[in-house]
Amino acid sequence: MNPRYTAPVLTLSIFATLVFGLATFALAGVSAADTPTAPTAELISALKKVKDGPLPQNFDPGRGVEFLGDYIYLSGITAGTIHYFKRDVKTGTVAYVGAINDTTIKSMIFLKAAGGHLYGLGWTVWGVNDDGKCKGLSWYDIEPGTGKPVQKGTLDVASAALFNARFITGPEGKELYGLFNTAAGVKLTWVKLAADGTPSVGGEVAGQGLSENLSLSPDGKFIYSVADHKISIIDRKPTGEIAYKGNVSLDPLYPIDGPKAENERDLRPSLAGISPDGKWFYLCMHSNEGFANSYFAIYKRDVASGELTLSEGGSASNPVCARFANLAGMELQFLPGSSTKAYLTSGSCLLQSVEVDGATGRLSVLSDLVLGKAEEVKCRPIQPILFDFKNGLMYGMGVWQTGSYGEHQRGLWTAKLGTTPATGERADLKATVASAADAKPANEADWPCWRGPNGDGKVSLKGIRKDWSGGLRKVWDVAGLSPGDVTWSAPIVQGNKLFVMGTHGFVDELFCFDADKGGRPLWISELPGGGGDVTRSGGRDGWCGGPVATPYASGDKIYVTVGGRFTCFQAADGKVLWRKNVLSACHVYAASPLAWDGVLIVPGIFPPGEKPSLLAGLKADSGEIVWRYGVGEPNGGDSPTFGHVSPLRMKINGVEQVVYNTGALACGLDPKTGKPYWEHRYVVKGSNVNATEPVTDGSILAVMLGDGEGSPMGVQIENNTTAKPLWGKKGFRAMWSDPILRDGFLYMFASDGLYSAGNSDFRCVDIKTGDAKWIEKKTGCGTTVEVDGSLLCLTYSGDLWLLNPTPEGFKKITEWKGAIKTEPWWTANGGNSPAPCWSVPVIARGKLYLRYSNTLACYDLLK
Repeated sequence: MNPRYTAPVLTLSIFATLVFGLATFALAGVSAADTPTAPTAELISALKKVKDGPLPQNFDPGRGVEFLGDYIYLSGITAGTIHYFKRDVKTGTVAYVGAINDTTIKSMIFLKAAGGHLYGLGWTVWGVNDDGKCKGLSWYDIEPGTGKPVQKGTLDVASAALFNARFITGPEGKELYGLFNTAAGVKLTWVKLAADGTPSVGGEVAGQGLSENLSLSPDGKFIYSVADHKISIIDRKPTGEIAYKGNVSLDPLYPIDGPKAENERDLRPSLAGISPDGKWFYLCMHSNEGFANSYFAIYKRDVASGELTLSEGGSASNPVCARFANLAGMELQFLPGSSTKAYLTSGSCLLQSVEVDGATGRLSVLSDLVLGKAEEVKCRPIQPILFDFKNGLMYGMGVWQTGSYGEHQRGLWTAKLGTTPATGERADLKATVASAADAKPANEADWPCWRGPNGDGKVSLKGIRKDWSGGLRKVWDVAGLSPGDVTWSAPIVQGNKLFVMGTHGFVDELFCFDADKGGRPLWISELPGGGGDVTRSGGRDGWCGGPVATPYASGDKIYVTVGGRFTCFQAADGKVLWRKNVLSACHVYAASPLAWDGVLIVPGIFPPGEKPSLLAGLKADSGEIVWRYGVGEPNGGDSPTFGHVSPLRMKINGVEQVVYNTGALACGLDPKTGKPYWEHRYVVKGSNVNATEPVTDGSILAVMLGDGEGSPMGVQIENNTTAKPLWGKKGFRAMWSDPILRDGFLYMFASDGLYSAGNSDFRCVDIKTGDAKWIEKKTGCGTTVEVDGSLLCLTYSGDLWLLNPTPEGFKKITEWKGAIKTEPWWTANGGNSPAPCWSVPVIARGKLYLRYSNTLACYDLLK
């Protein structure tokens, strides 16, 4: 995928995509840098309830959204409500008009426009049995000049109970086709529409493989319906009559051991679309368990007979099977008059623009399609997108954050397609530029990766200022990195470039700034996928909205991970070089990779469909798997958390090695082969949030444990072959704060829990015995780095300390209260509280960089 932003031309971005990683099959071309990018889509307007307007208090949209002429219609959850809006096709703006209440409908579930009329489907009052299922149709004329729906009548559809109703229209809008769940099984019903819109049942067919997934072939001759194991093919005559033709088994798409096999539980198919030339048929297979095992199947379609032949797809054990993480219900929206250009959507989340290879049916990515406007970044789209290609517009429903992170309301948005990227900065990205004197670097020490240049949280900078009573002098800052989402990923600095992750709605981004000067980004490159809904999707949940892991700079490449998907960027311009998907089991994937002599070492599960591994070594220039370690190993704890701890480069007993701790196993590995030098297994009872890095003095490894029934432990590594327990200390936990080792003592925050705002303390611990030399109580928790022989600590609540690391006691040299102004957030536990300062401070080139979710500030440590 192309990075679409290069200074000085930047687009506006808000939302685009749910998390997915690309392999080698359906979306071929993991590097699409040579293909032209599709246009962006500019957000024109959005209607959401703000206090008493512009939407009414009873605004409660359901699943249905349609437009007719100059009006858009939304079904309402309460009673038979239909909300309607006036749209201006010249400007793209939308205004709320009002609502009607159809007393014959208990709850309006679905709307469909056909032949200039509107058809509503819901729980009816007139149905024969009050069983809580949809029973029939109510149809409406549209009042000229006002757009108001006027009910004309109702229709029992074979006295059947409609199940998860979805109707499609005939090619000329003269009929509807819907699926009904009857005592005799699921039936496809043909509803004829008279010239005045009056519906009547024309016929029905029964068959295997019928479900709510329906699609009409481009020539109107065939209807396809997809169920768990079959694709049904229905003949359709020009008169609208239908007849069951046959079905295609989906068994080849399931794992060899059946749909309940490991890593493939509850796979479900959904019909994604048919190319306009009729040659290619697309199917998405997805799992209910987070959709983490979704993939895309392509069928070659015989245009004359409608028959389907599997082209690519198959069992998850098939290595050519392309995988998508966290996707379901994907749909292809082809541009008018084109069989090669399309938009790939899921629900109401516009994912990407794609191009179809006419010879193979494969899809290659052109770009993410994003929306822009600063005040709308907190929108989470829902429901299908409506495209008005004639006027270059699209419409969708969204959920807006209206107060704190847990307060939401629904509304309607509209955007214009094909707009030209705006010149200058993105409107919601505000950056300052350093003065000529401040921009000059003090020294050349970089911070290229997690835990700094040596992986121990230390830098060599000397001569820092040690009076912070008036704060530190700000050199430059930027706001707008992750508006509306809490994002913990820390920046890195290599040479005069700073790299930092952000997110805008449904698209994650890698920003590149001048580390010394700040100002407008040098480039911004998008990552397909990090978003999700407000609850849990795509590796995100109530704790996080954006990227968590810190990037890694190595030579001319930058490696990042979001939601368990690794991406390699070209440092000079943000070009994507390769991607590799990791299907993580944790709620957020926070582990950073480790680059070492041409090998990129990552925690992960490789390849899809096989047993998980603890670590994998990839070729740094291609992402190809070199080795896997710990295949099938348990990850620790009864409720294991995977992907929080990063592999580190350490020297133990004179040997450089990869050291990693999973929460059940600590190990030292050969980076080239993945073979272990030593291993230490241990048991932690209960949940073990393992998010703290191990530390070594060269022979003893201090392993920090989280919130389970365990404790920090010391492990003696003998001859790099044997690991023996040396000590274990209960009574404190190190859940997410990495210690600093100095002169044989660990200086560390000991957290009382994830949020650590209560009884956490700061302590000095002897690495040889585990004994605490001293404990400073009720400090709160935080993060720590070492600079100029002192400890720089950023507390959970945003204060900055400078400590003297001495076993004689807690000695604060200086502090800066309120260095970061915290903001409210919403957690998965509910309630409002300040968002924590979880991003570790970064020190490079004489500057201190503090990242707090949406903002990044650079301070001078020397002047």
